[in-house]
Amino acid sequence: MKSINYAIAALLVVIVILAVFLFDNIKARNDSDESVRYLHQSADNALRYQLSIVAASFGTDLDEDEDGFNACQAAVSAAAALSPLTTFEARNDLIDVVLDRFGKMLNNPSNRETVIHQAPALRQIFMKLNRDPADVETTKRLSDLADSLKF
Repeated sequence: MKSINYAIAALLVVIVILAVFLFDNIKARNDSDESVRYLHQSADNALRYQLSIVAASFGTDLDEDEDGFNACQAAVSAAAALSPLTTFEARNDLIDVVLDRFGKMLNNPSNRETVIHQAPALRQIFMKLNRDPADVETTKRLSDLADSLKF
């Protein structure tokens, strides 16, 4: 009889230990999921901020403002680097590739005149992307415009 009571007590101890371990794992997973959501939200906000800098840059006179053009290049490059880390990438798979390609084309001095001439259209595109970075149609418009530039 005593051995049965010891077996039941040992079994209860094992069950309690497993329950505590399971609870701790569930809590750690929830904390991890919350951290991932926070990181995605931070990346989403950072991407939107960079896109707003690009849109604002195209609203200035880039022909006269070398610093504005450089800030635009930097913001496009930053947006391209951030975009794979965002939640928008799942709905707009092209955004990182198009931003990266456009950023590289901005670095080519022979494209500067064309980019400055297209500034109003580019400003509208980046304003739309700032509102909704997952907008595939706007990303395709940027891609089409980038196709007219040289590497």
